[in-house]
Amino acid sequence: YRRSEEEMPAAADEVEEAVRRIRLHGHTLIHQGRCATIERWLRRLPDELLSTDPALLQLFGLARLPYAPGEALGSLERAFAGHRAAGDRSGMLAACCAAVDAIQFEFADLNKLDPWIARFQELIDAGAPPALEPRVAYALFAALVAHQPDHPDIGRWERCVEEVTLRSPDPALSISAGYILAFYRMWTGRYTEAGLAVDNLRATAHVNAASPLIRLTAISTEAMYETLVGSPRRALPKVEEGVQLAHASGVHIWDHMLRGFGV
Repeated sequence: YRRSEEEMPAAADEVEEAVRRIRLHGHTLIHQGRCATIERWLRRLPDELLSTDPALLQLFGLARLPYAPGEALGSLERAFAGHRAAGDRSGMLAACCAAVDAIQFEFADLNKLDPWIARFQELIDAGAPPALEPRVAYALFAALVAHQPDHPDIGRWERCVEEVTLRSPDPALSISAGYILAFYRMWTGRYTEAGLAVDNLRATAHVNAASPLIRLTAISTEAMYETLVGSPRRALPKVEEGVQLAHASGVHIWDHMLRGFGV
């Protein structure tokens, strides 16, 4: 009998191999939208291992993010603490980025963003690793837009995020950055500039397969833009597409926005 890709060993003597596979494939599968697979793998690990390994906790938080962002945030907070205890700045920054997404998607208490913004600023003062700079720019800008829109550096981070939307080789990051850039520009009345961000996002989403979460982000951004520029007939097909995708995928964190634009 040969195990399928969806299965992971549970016996104690196989745990080490299970962890190796999770570390090797985890982020790739999450990027592909196969979060449920990673969650199943992680849940089969011993609790004492999962609860004390910051990298595994972070993967668990990312796996739960599309479905239960509040639960994901708890795992990401523990992951951040573990990375901090180990002196892992890259891990801390990555946990900060994911935590911002969790708080925004939960959309329950945006005051929770304040300590994460402070952590970002403390870590960035020492310099962000180049590989993380685009994602850090997106996440910090998103946090400022959501909860500190009067921050004196928000314009600088807006310009950084615009570069991410234009140059990032990661379509998921480009789409996420495009959403927050378009949202901020619409919110500040710059609809022509917002339209350019939406056009770029639309082109990226059209040519790249993405996870349900990222596809829903693109769809919701388009629906929002068409509604706010007075084109509800163009928005409605996007709303219907988003609602159908949410139902099929089980990812419902954009439902409130889609239903609002569909009314």
